[in-house]
Amino acid sequence: PPPSTRKISVMICLTEASMYEGGEFELITSELKQLKLSIGDVVLWPSFLARRIKPVTKGKLVMLQIFNNGEYFK
Repeated sequence: PPPSTRKISVMICLTEASMYEGGEFELITSELKQLKLSIGDVVLWPSFLARRIKPVTKGKLVMLQIFNNGEYFK
């Protein structure tokens, strides 16, 4: 679906933090928020905010991302 119908984004970490290096989750608001996630950690944010995951420098990182859609914003 078009990005404008996305309301909430969800990221679920499926890897223990000790199994990888790098891979920090970054949420860009008025300031940069950086999180090192571990298995079972869940992050929810409004889909209009920019986010990224930094490159993994060692090991393997597995994440599940879910988008919840709705009506267009008015």
